[in-house]
Order: sequence, then C-alpha cells, then structure tokens
Amino acid sequence: MLEATTAQSSHSYPCHVLFQFIFASFLRTQEAFKDLKSLRYEFENSLESHSKSDHKKKLLSAIESLAGIASPFDNGFSFDLTLGILTSLKNNSTLFQKNHSLQIPEASLIRKQATSSWFYCIELHDLATHLPLELPLVDHKDFIRFQKVEARMFAQLKKLGNTIIKTLKHFKTNENVLLCLMHRQHQLDSIYGKAFTAKILKTLNLNTENAYHFIIDAYKKRGFLDLITMLKSKISSAPSVL
Repeated sequence: MLEATTAQSSHSYPCHVLFQFIFASFLRTQEAFKDLKSLRYEFENSLESHSKSDHKKKLLSAIESLAGIASPFDNGFSFDLTLGILTSLKNNSTLFQKNHSLQIPEASLIRKQATSSWFYCIELHDLATHLPLELPLVDHKDFIRFQKVEARMFAQLKKLGNTIIKTLKHFKTNENVLLCLMHRQHQLDSIYGKAFTAKILKTLNLNTENAYHFIIDAYKKRGFLDLITMLKSKISSAPSVL
C-alpha cells in the first residue's frame, strides 16, 4: 500500500488518500511501539554494562524509527527530519486538516494527537540518550522519567487510534478507504481484539461480504477489472454475516 514519505510528496493527494496514509502509519506505530517496549525491557534487565550499552543503542534506534533523526542543520521543524513513522503521521495529519475537500471535524483532533505523540517521542529520545548504564535502574530518576513519558506517548497514541477509527464514518462510501480497512483487518484485530473490524463495519451498516461487493462494484465501474478476482476470493473466504 502506498504511503507518503514526505509532506511535500503528499501535498497534492486528496483527502481520502491522506486518511489512508494516516491509517497505515498509525498501525505501523503500534508494531513499532511493541518493539520499543520489548527493547526497553531488555535494557532494563540486562545485567552487564557491555550488554546494557548494546541494548541502549537498539533502544535509541527504535525510538528514532518512530521520531525521525534530525539533520546537523535541523531548525526545529519536523519536516526537516529524516522521516520516522510518527513524523510522517504528524505531517500527513497536518495536511489532512488543511484539506478542505471534506468537512471532517475530527481532523484537527487527529493533528493535535499525532503532534503530541511525536513530541513525546522526541522527549523520549532525549531521555534515552541520558539513561545510565549502571545498576540498579529501577529507582534512577532518568529511568523513571523515561517510563512516564513512554506511558504518556502510548496513551496519546491510543487516543489517536480511537479518533482515526471514528473518522472512518466519513469515508464509508469510498471504496479505496474500505479496501484499506479490509486489507488491514488482521492488524486491526490483533491490536484491538478479535472481530474488531467486523464491529467497525457494523457501525458503517456493512459486513465483510457486502463491503467487498460494494468495493467490487465500484472498481468495475472504474475499469479496474484485474482486482475483481482477488476481491472475489476474499468474499469466498469470509463469513457472509458478522
């Protein structure tokens, strides 16, 4: 699936495409955050200074994959970073809010929550660079602060996810967004629980089968016949009612 890598490259994209970029980036943050927590646990529990140093490098790298890496000439703007997942999410959220092709009240909240998540991640990176290698860590003030900021970032991302899900209702007649949703079904269900995608579809007055039928009809009208066989195979493997 396409994903915007720079704010400039996504500038001309329509609203529904920007939303797909946001949706896909958010799901990537969930995978990255899971890795981050695992690496933080390994760093916290490593017993030798050499091992702890290696784990710290991996932890910093994981945070950088989320936040992006500033250039030596960084002027403080996220658009000038080597893009991390949250940087891309933040930038596309900004463009999504500025896109006036649809009136979407949640757009400003998505931007606010994405920006807050990014700022927490930048703070987390700063804290990680100062994490001590000596033991024990559990009562060290820098590590305690790191854990608090990590928790705040996770809480903000959780709010962002809820807002993104609520925003789907504005695209319930857009075959591209629906296909994006169906394509990401397993990821969504792994994050939010079994049959979560089915619950979303229900709020849109759809189920798996008629969602795919809607997508197929739309793509037929647009002449994308090469996708029809693949989409029909999805229907045959899905229950008719969810």
